[in-house]
Amino acid sequence: MANILVLCTANQCRSPLAAAMLHRRVAQRGLNHRVKSAGLLRGGERSPEQIIEVARLHGFDLTEHRSEQVTTRLLDGADLVLGMTRHHVRDVAVMEPSVWPHAFTMTEFVRRSASAGQKPASVDVASWCQTIHHGRTTSDLLAASASDDIDDPMGGTFDDFVHLGDVLDSVMDEVAANL
Repeated sequence: MANILVLCTANQCRSPLAAAMLHRRVAQRGLNHRVKSAGLLRGGERSPEQIIEVARLHGFDLTEHRSEQVTTRLLDGADLVLGMTRHHVRDVAVMEPSVWPHAFTMTEFVRRSASAGQKPASVDVASWCQTIHHGRTTSDLLAASASDDIDDPMGGTFDDFVHLGDVLDSVMDEVAANL
């Protein structure tokens, strides 16, 4: 069993929806991984109505979700940390340097997993992270391209929230396939 931590800025939109989607896909695959979400900002906040509605469209109920701030304890217990953006991965790697080998943006995790080939069923998540981390440098997180980032819909239109739901729905399939 692996502990997976999904991160975003406030833990109100992206990470709680992504964690719910990933939790469902992990269960559908018969895996017994724990999936949790957190954010860089202080916790205790409700999710906005737009993401609650988008979650409902995808079969999830986020009405009771309250944001949680990431801590070193959460990071220490994670076998895999998935950030929405390079910024999230950078911040947690600075907060807890030992997290660097197993902290990726979601799309980076998918891309690096695809480059390494299909994860063998006998390989656990922590070992798989070591495999796909090989050859990675911290400068990868400083690149000008934001292609690995999943945009925050806060302040946007309802269509931006719907788009986020669609993007996460697609990415979570690929993430789960590599667990």
